Amino acid sequence: MSKYYCGLGLFLGVLLCQPAALILGGASPSIAAIADSSSVPKPDIQQSIAQNIAITDFEFSDGEWTVRVLKVDGELRYEGSNVNQSKGIRITGGKKSKKNGRFVYAWKNKNVSYIVIWNPNDPNFARLQVTESGRLILNKLLSAT
Repeated sequence: MSKYYCGLGLFLGVLLCQPAALILGGASPSIAAIADSSSVPKPDIQQSIAQNIAITDFEFSDGEWTVRVLKVDGELRYEGSNVNQSKGIRITGGKKSKKNGRFVYAWKNKNVSYIVIWNPNDPNFARLQVTESGRLILNKLLSAT
């Protein structure tokens, strides 16, 4: 499987993403390479539904945008990408909560917030919302890959 070098980048309030190895960190931004996508474990969605637990290692996509939520060294990590762009983003230190039966995963990088919402009653889909300074700039429904 090929290496995945895509991600979300922000420039002048517009999400710009291209295949590359630039990734921004969470609380203290850093540059690193995105790992090979073949190493991303696939979630056992049915088990999560049966146990009503949140998935912490999953990937959802709509063909243009791809989002991974991983638990690495005890921290919740977000990796986002766009097939049409070359920059990627990786943010650690996310928070997980449950609201109205949905699991909400949230990260903040300066004035940009990344939120992934997953509903165990509709397990093959997740919603990605990106806000900048409180203004919604991306709202996408993604499918499990």
